Amino acid sequence: ENPSGADAIYVVEIEGGGLDHIARGTMPRIDVAGAWVAFKANSVWSDGPIHRIGVRGTGDQVVSAADGHHPDISADGERIVYTSVGDPLGSNPEGNREIFLWDAGATSQLTVTASGDNTGPAISGDGAFVYFVSTSPIFEDDWLVRRVRYRIEGCGGSLVRGGAGRGV
Repeated sequence: ENPSGADAIYVVEIEGGGLDHIARGTMPRIDVAGAWVAFKANSVWSDGPIHRIGVRGTGDQVVSAADGHHPDISADGERIVYTSVGDPLGSNPEGNREIFLWDAGATSQLTVTASGDNTGPAISGDGAFVYFVSTSPIFEDDWLVRRVRYRIEGCGGSLVRGGAGRGV
């Protein structure tokens, strides 16, 4: 039940348990162990801080004080990737949508681009790779290619270009 109509996150036990409200927010992602949920606070239509909370509604942690979007969580719940137009580390003065990594309390910026947007981050289950899509001219500027897929190795290591989507 949600009488206020606000965006809300609930946990439901698969074996038929109850429906538990754990947070106000959107875009929930749960870790493999079923212990942690990463989510975006506030409305789905605007950026808001990214949080991590236990599935019982305890241990709420603010992952990004700056606005964030599209969180994803590693299998063990210790790493969370998200996008943001904010400049929490002083390395995004242009305000582009960049990819950030929260690793057990420490935040790092994985992409640094002067134009375009980096979106749709996904972290591998073991937390070793981050995948995302970019409209930024990271390796070259090709006006025919609007969105390119990338992989960051080692969550801050080398950047590998994947396939490109023309007209995507």
